Amino acid sequence: QYGLNSLNQITNATLGGTIMGPWTASITVAGSTTSRATSVTVNGSAATLHADNTFELYNQTVVNGLNNFTAVAQDVYGRTSTSTSSVNVITNNSAYGYDLNGNLLTDGTRNFAYDDENQLISVWKTNAWRQDFVYDGKMRRRITKEYGWNGTAWAQTNEVHFVYDGNLVVQERDANNVPQVSYTRGTDLSGKLQGAGGIGGLLARTDRASAVPWISTIIGGVPTFGTHSYYHADGNGNITALISASQMIVAKYLYDPFGNTLSMYGLMADINKYRFSSKEWNGNAGLYYYLYRFYDSNLQRWLNRDPFGELGFEAVQVGLPFKFWSMQPWGERIEGPNLFEFARNDGIDFMDTDGMGAMGTIGGTIGSIWKPVSVAVGGALCTLAGYKCAMAIQAATDAAGKYQAAVTILNNKYGDSGEWPQAIVQLMNQWNSDNVKLAGAATTACAHVGGSSTAGPVNNPIR
Repeated sequence: QYGLNSLNQITNATLGGTIMGPWTASITVAGSTTSRATSVTVNGSAATLHADNTFELYNQTVVNGLNNFTAVAQDVYGRTSTSTSSVNVITNNSAYGYDLNGNLLTDGTRNFAYDDENQLISVWKTNAWRQDFVYDGKMRRRITKEYGWNGTAWAQTNEVHFVYDGNLVVQERDANNVPQVSYTRGTDLSGKLQGAGGIGGLLARTDRASAVPWISTIIGGVPTFGTHSYYHADGNGNITALISASQMIVAKYLYDPFGNTLSMYGLMADINKYRFSSKEWNGNAGLYYYLYRFYDSNLQRWLNRDPFGELGFEAVQVGLPFKFWSMQPWGERIEGPNLFEFARNDGIDFMDTDGMGAMGTIGGTIGSIWKPVSVAVGGALCTLAGYKCAMAIQAATDAAGKYQAAVTILNNKYGDSGEWPQAIVQLMNQWNSDNVKLAGAATTACAHVGGSSTAGPVNNPIR
């Protein structure tokens, strides 16, 4: 559970707590086997096995500091394989700090530095590792420099230069400008090359043979798997697998809804960096690069605030009927928008293309709630104002439906609303009040395009 200040900045994080009922600090241990196992135990407890050779064990109690987990797998022939992993857990962390622009400066382990455009230019762990980033005039990261600590100073260990097509990386080069890996891209989830920020559009990668250790294994004068590998993605554009030219699985990934990697394996699993939302993963920093911001999947939020919430951006959004940035699924909240929020806190139904706004689907067509362009709604082209009207109606309708579903569940559990616990009554009253505001916002939005809102909250059954 997290403690937040009035600016929605994290002030402390506690693993375990009492807000949702007493619970102890615990984690899920997950992994995979290279072939089918008949049993897997983790620290002596039986794990659940799945058909894709993955396994997990829930509710493993952890303590503050280093925790060791040993997995033992056995196959049908009685052969066993053992793997031990360690994780350092901080059960209570109050070391979060921000600058006056709302940029995260430290979480007690990692440290962050930014330029005047609030772009992340350096991230480091004291006396361990450091990464610096260089950007061009279009705010695209063009160079990454990596350093290690040699006991007295930082020593550079690697340098990567990025070549772009529009806003998407198509090649990585070393410090001598020698290509190391090239990317082949096709249409993304928008049906265009870059309409959804490249999400779901990766087709293949081509590695320089000397850059990938396993490729240099030669059989009959030919690299074992070849320098080409091909991306496979799920319906949300998350990279789930890489297949070699010889049809071998060289990388496989499983994620939770917010992009945390639950399981990964394969010769290319670590080498390939494009994973959740087809975005680049930075393993040391624990961050995904989304072009305009970096995303922390562990915290399920951005390192800094959404630029579209700044006054400068608001000033150029001429003609907007209301402050659409504050349209959360439950309406326009009095305290204002959460500018650190990722994909409306719904990583399944929404995504973010570039770090500046959530995306969803309307009539099966993807459209951004931020982009000031004509968009498709239900297969028809409409103006931004018309799109906002449709989005507002959808948000109000969804909120009303979820509210009614909650009422039904509570009635089944407690009887009618007169029997509900007082804390739930207060929560549901607030929810209904927010739905009224959301319906009003939809009416306002549609009035600006000559339309009408047909959505609204259900009648409040609470007495």
